[in-house]
Amino acid sequence: MHASRYSRSAKQSVKFPTFERPPVTEVVVGLSFRTLDKLTVPLIGELWNERLKEHFPTVEEHPTYEPPAEQFDTSLPGPGLAWQFGILPSLPRLWFLNNVGDELLQLQRNWFSCNWRRVSPDAEYGRWEPRRAAFQRWLNVFIGFVEDHKIGPFTPIQAEVTYVNHVRPSDLWTRHGQLPRFLRLAGSAAGDFLPEPEQMQVAAQYVMRDDEEPLGRLHVTAQPGIQAGTNDRIYVLTLTARGRPESDGVDGVFKFLNKGREWIVKGFVDMTTDAAHRDWGLHG
Repeated sequence: MHASRYSRSAKQSVKFPTFERPPVTEVVVGLSFRTLDKLTVPLIGELWNERLKEHFPTVEEHPTYEPPAEQFDTSLPGPGLAWQFGILPSLPRLWFLNNVGDELLQLQRNWFSCNWRRVSPDAEYGRWEPRRAAFQRWLNVFIGFVEDHKIGPFTPIQAEVTYVNHVRPSDLWTRHGQLPRFLRLAGSAAGDFLPEPEQMQVAAQYVMRDDEEPLGRLHVTAQPGIQAGTNDRIYVLTLTARGRPESDGVDGVFKFLNKGREWIVKGFVDMTTDAAHRDWGLHG
Protein backbone atom coordinates (compact mmCIF):
# COMPACT_ATOMS: atom_id res chain seq x y z
CA MET A 1 0.00 0.00 0.00
CA HIS A 2 1.23 3.50 -0.72
CA ALA A 3 2.59 5.66 2.07
CA SER A 4 -0.11 7.23 4.18
CA ARG A 5 -0.69 10.94 3.70
CA TYR A 6 -1.85 11.08 7.33
CA SER A 7 1.24 10.35 9.41
CA ARG A 8 0.80 10.23 13.18
CA SER A 9 3.00 13.29 13.67
CA ALA A 10 0.93 15.32 11.21
CA LYS A 11 -2.57 14.22 12.17
CA GLN A 12 -3.42 17.34 14.13
CA SER A 13 -2.26 19.70 11.37
CA VAL A 14 -4.05 17.99 8.46
CA LYS A 15 -7.55 19.15 7.62
CA PHE A 16 -10.10 16.39 8.08
CA PRO A 17 -11.07 15.04 4.62
CA THR A 18 -14.67 15.33 3.41
CA PHE A 19 -16.44 14.24 0.22
CA GLU A 20 -19.13 16.12 -1.71
CA ARG A 21 -20.62 12.87 -3.08
CA PRO A 22 -19.59 10.07 -0.73
CA PRO A 23 -20.76 6.56 -1.73
CA VAL A 24 -21.83 5.81 1.86
CA THR A 25 -25.22 4.09 2.13
CA GLU A 26 -25.29 3.11 5.81
CA VAL A 27 -23.63 4.13 9.07
CA VAL A 28 -23.87 2.00 12.22
CA VAL A 29 -22.78 3.25 15.64
CA GLY A 30 -22.89 0.43 18.15
CA LEU A 31 -21.90 -0.71 21.62
CA SER A 32 -21.60 -4.13 23.24
CA PHE A 33 -22.05 -4.25 27.00
CA ARG A 34 -22.11 -6.79 29.79
CA THR A 35 -25.22 -8.94 29.37
CA LEU A 36 -28.31 -7.62 31.17
CA ASP A 37 -30.01 -10.88 32.18
CA LYS A 38 -32.94 -9.00 33.73
CA LEU A 39 -33.81 -7.27 30.45
CA THR A 40 -36.94 -9.31 29.69
CA VAL A 41 -39.39 -9.10 26.79
CA PRO A 42 -42.04 -7.27 28.88
CA LEU A 43 -39.46 -4.69 29.94
CA ILE A 44 -38.34 -4.12 26.35
CA GLY A 45 -41.99 -3.67 25.41
CA GLU A 46 -42.34 -1.08 28.17
CA LEU A 47 -39.20 0.71 26.96
CA TRP A 48 -40.60 0.89 23.43
CA ASN A 49 -44.09 1.95 24.44
CA GLU A 50 -43.01 4.66 26.91
CA ARG A 51 -39.80 6.06 25.43
CA LEU A 52 -39.26 4.97 21.82
CA LYS A 53 -42.61 4.44 20.08
CA GLU A 54 -43.25 8.07 19.14
CA HIS A 55 -40.02 8.26 17.13
CA PHE A 56 -39.74 4.56 16.19
CA PRO A 57 -43.28 3.25 15.61
CA THR A 58 -42.27 0.03 13.82
CA VAL A 59 -40.70 -3.03 15.49
CA GLU A 60 -39.01 -5.99 13.76
CA GLU A 61 -37.39 -9.16 15.10
CA HIS A 62 -34.00 -10.29 13.81
CA PRO A 63 -31.51 -13.02 14.78
CA THR A 64 -29.25 -12.35 17.76
CA TYR A 65 -25.99 -10.56 16.92
CA GLU A 66 -22.86 -11.89 18.60
CA PRO A 67 -20.45 -8.93 18.86
CA PRO A 68 -16.92 -10.07 17.92
CA ALA A 69 -14.20 -9.50 20.51
CA GLU A 70 -10.98 -7.84 19.37
CA GLN A 71 -8.31 -9.93 21.12
CA PHE A 72 -4.64 -8.89 21.28
CA ASP A 73 -3.27 -11.66 23.48
CA THR A 74 -1.05 -13.71 21.14
CA SER A 75 -2.01 -16.90 22.99
CA LEU A 76 -5.59 -16.46 21.75
CA PRO A 77 -6.71 -17.24 18.20
CA GLY A 78 -7.42 -13.57 17.34
CA PRO A 79 -10.50 -11.52 16.44
CA GLY A 80 -13.80 -13.19 15.82
CA LEU A 81 -14.64 -14.60 19.25
CA ALA A 82 -17.94 -13.60 20.82
CA TRP A 83 -18.03 -11.96 24.21
CA GLN A 84 -19.50 -14.55 26.54
CA PHE A 85 -20.36 -13.64 30.12
CA GLY A 86 -22.57 -16.41 31.40
CA ILE A 87 -25.23 -17.43 28.90
CA LEU A 88 -25.49 -15.62 25.59
CA PRO A 89 -28.79 -13.76 25.16
CA SER A 90 -31.66 -15.93 23.96
CA LEU A 91 -33.89 -12.97 23.10
CA PRO A 92 -34.07 -11.87 19.47
CA ARG A 93 -32.41 -8.66 18.34
CA LEU A 94 -35.14 -6.05 18.01
CA TRP A 95 -35.15 -3.28 15.43
CA PHE A 96 -37.07 -0.07 16.13
CA LEU A 97 -37.60 1.91 12.91
CA ASN A 98 -38.83 5.43 12.19
CA ASN A 99 -41.58 6.09 9.65
CA VAL A 100 -39.17 6.71 6.77
CA GLY A 101 -37.03 3.67 7.57
CA ASP A 102 -33.77 5.59 7.32
CA GLU A 103 -33.08 5.50 11.06
CA LEU A 104 -33.32 2.49 13.35
CA LEU A 105 -32.21 1.24 16.73
CA GLN A 106 -31.00 -2.30 17.41
CA LEU A 107 -31.33 -3.76 20.88
CA GLN A 108 -30.64 -7.04 22.60
CA ARG A 109 -29.39 -8.00 26.05
CA ASN A 110 -25.75 -7.18 25.25
CA TRP A 111 -25.91 -4.91 22.18
CA PHE A 112 -27.25 -1.46 21.28
CA SER A 113 -26.78 0.44 18.03
CA CYS A 114 -28.17 3.34 16.01
CA ASN A 115 -28.23 3.02 12.20
CA TRP A 116 -28.69 5.51 9.40
CA ARG A 117 -29.56 4.08 5.95
CA ARG A 118 -29.92 5.71 2.55
CA VAL A 119 -33.43 4.61 1.59
CA SER A 120 -33.69 6.63 -1.65
CA PRO A 121 -30.99 7.45 -4.23
CA ASP A 122 -31.30 11.21 -3.68
CA ALA A 123 -31.22 11.03 0.14
CA GLU A 124 -28.44 13.13 1.62
CA TYR A 125 -25.99 11.58 4.05
CA GLY A 126 -26.39 13.33 7.41
CA ARG A 127 -22.65 13.29 8.24
CA TRP A 128 -20.98 12.15 11.42
CA GLU A 129 -22.05 14.76 13.94
CA PRO A 130 -25.81 14.02 13.62
CA ARG A 131 -25.08 10.26 13.66
CA ARG A 132 -23.04 10.58 16.85
CA ALA A 133 -25.70 12.81 18.42
CA ALA A 134 -28.50 10.36 17.56
CA PHE A 135 -26.58 7.49 19.09
CA GLN A 136 -25.88 9.50 22.22
CA ARG A 137 -29.54 10.56 22.53
CA TRP A 138 -31.00 7.07 22.29
CA LEU A 139 -28.25 5.42 24.32
CA ASN A 140 -29.02 7.86 27.14
CA VAL A 141 -32.70 6.91 26.87
CA PHE A 142 -31.82 3.22 27.13
CA ILE A 143 -29.38 3.68 30.03
CA GLY A 144 -31.95 5.81 31.85
CA PHE A 145 -34.50 3.02 31.48
CA VAL A 146 -32.01 0.42 32.76
CA GLU A 147 -31.23 2.56 35.80
CA ASP A 148 -34.86 3.46 36.54
CA HIS A 149 -35.90 -0.20 36.53
CA LYS A 150 -32.77 -1.44 38.33
CA ILE A 151 -32.11 -3.93 35.54
CA GLY A 152 -28.41 -4.04 36.38
CA PRO A 153 -25.21 -2.02 36.06
CA PHE A 154 -24.59 -0.82 32.51
CA THR A 155 -20.99 -1.82 31.70
CA PRO A 156 -19.65 -0.98 28.20
CA ILE A 157 -17.27 -3.53 26.67
CA GLN A 158 -16.61 -2.60 23.03
CA ALA A 159 -17.68 0.20 20.72
CA GLU A 160 -17.81 0.11 16.95
CA VAL A 161 -18.47 2.28 13.93
CA THR A 162 -19.31 0.83 10.51
CA TYR A 163 -19.57 2.66 7.18
CA VAL A 164 -21.11 0.73 4.28
CA ASN A 165 -20.42 2.13 0.80
CA HIS A 166 -22.10 1.11 -2.46
CA VAL A 167 -19.64 1.95 -5.21
CA ARG A 168 -21.59 2.06 -8.45
CA PRO A 169 -20.19 1.73 -12.00
CA SER A 170 -18.81 4.91 -13.53
CA ASP A 171 -16.07 6.02 -15.89
CA LEU A 172 -13.71 4.35 -13.40
CA TRP A 173 -15.06 0.82 -13.65
CA THR A 174 -17.82 -1.21 -15.28
CA ARG A 175 -16.82 -4.84 -14.53
CA HIS A 176 -16.21 -6.70 -11.28
CA GLY A 177 -12.64 -7.44 -12.33
CA GLN A 178 -11.75 -3.73 -12.21
CA LEU A 179 -11.64 -3.24 -8.44
CA PRO A 180 -8.08 -1.73 -8.52
CA ARG A 181 -9.42 1.25 -10.46
CA PHE A 182 -10.92 2.67 -7.28
CA LEU A 183 -9.35 0.57 -4.48
CA ARG A 184 -5.57 0.59 -4.02
CA LEU A 185 -5.73 -2.45 -1.72
CA ALA A 186 -6.65 -4.65 -4.68
CA GLY A 187 -3.24 -4.29 -6.38
CA SER A 188 -2.70 -5.32 -9.97
CA ALA A 189 -5.65 -7.04 -11.64
CA ALA A 190 -3.81 -8.81 -14.48
CA GLY A 191 -0.36 -9.79 -15.70
CA ASP A 192 1.46 -10.92 -18.85
CA PHE A 193 -0.46 -14.20 -18.96
CA LEU A 194 -3.62 -13.77 -16.89
CA PRO A 195 -6.48 -11.72 -18.28
CA GLU A 196 -8.56 -9.36 -16.20
CA PRO A 197 -10.25 -11.34 -13.41
CA GLU A 198 -13.92 -12.12 -13.76
CA GLN A 199 -14.35 -10.61 -10.30
CA MET A 200 -12.27 -9.60 -7.27
CA GLN A 201 -12.83 -9.19 -3.56
CA VAL A 202 -10.60 -7.93 -0.76
CA ALA A 203 -10.44 -8.28 3.04
CA ALA A 204 -7.93 -6.54 5.30
CA GLN A 205 -7.56 -5.52 8.93
CA TYR A 206 -5.39 -2.96 10.70
CA VAL A 207 -4.48 -2.59 14.37
CA MET A 208 -5.55 0.77 15.80
CA ARG A 209 -2.97 2.01 18.32
CA ASP A 210 -2.62 4.82 20.82
CA ASP A 211 0.96 5.37 22.05
CA GLU A 212 1.73 1.90 20.64
CA GLU A 213 -1.00 0.29 22.78
CA PRO A 214 -3.66 -1.52 20.69
CA LEU A 215 -7.12 0.01 21.04
CA GLY A 216 -8.95 -1.99 18.41
CA ARG A 217 -8.96 -2.91 14.73
CA LEU A 218 -10.12 -1.44 11.45
CA HIS A 219 -11.71 -4.15 9.28
CA VAL A 220 -12.13 -3.59 5.53
CA THR A 221 -13.97 -5.72 2.97
CA ALA A 222 -14.78 -5.09 -0.69
CA GLN A 223 -17.24 -7.51 -2.25
CA PRO A 224 -18.90 -7.59 -5.68
CA GLY A 225 -22.67 -7.45 -5.67
CA ILE A 226 -25.82 -6.71 -7.63
CA GLN A 227 -28.04 -3.73 -6.81
CA ALA A 228 -31.51 -4.90 -5.77
CA GLY A 229 -34.22 -3.68 -8.12
CA THR A 230 -31.90 -2.66 -10.96
CA ASN A 231 -29.53 -5.66 -11.28
CA ASP A 232 -26.67 -3.19 -11.78
CA ARG A 233 -23.20 -4.23 -10.71
CA ILE A 234 -21.92 -2.60 -7.52
CA TYR A 235 -19.09 -3.04 -5.06
CA VAL A 236 -19.93 -3.09 -1.36
CA LEU A 237 -17.01 -1.50 0.49
CA THR A 238 -17.40 -1.87 4.26
CA LEU A 239 -15.15 -0.36 6.94
CA THR A 240 -15.63 -1.22 10.64
CA ALA A 241 -13.59 0.23 13.50
CA ARG A 242 -14.09 -1.82 16.67
CA GLY A 243 -12.37 -1.68 20.05
CA ARG A 244 -12.45 -1.01 23.76
CA PRO A 245 -13.59 2.30 25.24
CA GLU A 246 -10.65 4.55 26.05
CA SER A 247 -11.76 4.95 29.67
CA ASP A 248 -14.46 3.68 32.01
CA GLY A 249 -18.03 4.74 31.44
CA VAL A 250 -19.85 6.20 28.47
CA ASP A 251 -17.34 9.05 27.97
CA GLY A 252 -14.71 6.48 27.03
CA VAL A 253 -17.11 4.99 24.50
CA PHE A 254 -17.47 8.29 22.65
CA LYS A 255 -13.72 8.88 22.67
CA PHE A 256 -13.26 5.57 20.88
CA LEU A 257 -16.13 6.23 18.47
CA ASN A 258 -14.56 9.53 17.39
CA LYS A 259 -11.22 7.83 16.89
CA GLY A 260 -12.87 4.95 15.02
CA ARG A 261 -14.60 7.36 12.68
CA GLU A 262 -11.26 9.10 12.06
CA TRP A 263 -9.61 5.79 11.14
CA ILE A 264 -12.46 4.95 8.80
CA VAL A 265 -12.52 8.27 6.94
CA LYS A 266 -8.76 8.77 6.67
CA GLY A 267 -8.26 5.07 5.94
CA PHE A 268 -10.89 5.30 3.21
CA VAL A 269 -8.92 8.13 1.61
CA ASP A 270 -5.65 6.19 1.87
CA MET A 271 -7.02 3.01 0.33
CA THR A 272 -8.95 4.55 -2.59
CA THR A 273 -7.48 5.99 -5.78
CA ASP A 274 -7.01 9.61 -6.81
CA ALA A 275 -9.44 9.07 -9.70
CA ALA A 276 -12.08 7.87 -7.24
CA HIS A 277 -11.44 10.94 -5.07
CA ARG A 278 -12.20 13.18 -8.02
CA ASP A 279 -15.41 11.22 -8.70
CA TRP A 280 -16.57 11.61 -5.10
CA GLY A 281 -15.44 15.24 -4.69
CA LEU A 282 -12.71 14.92 -2.04
CA HIS A 283 -11.81 18.01 -0.01
CA GLY A 284 -9.01 18.23 2.56
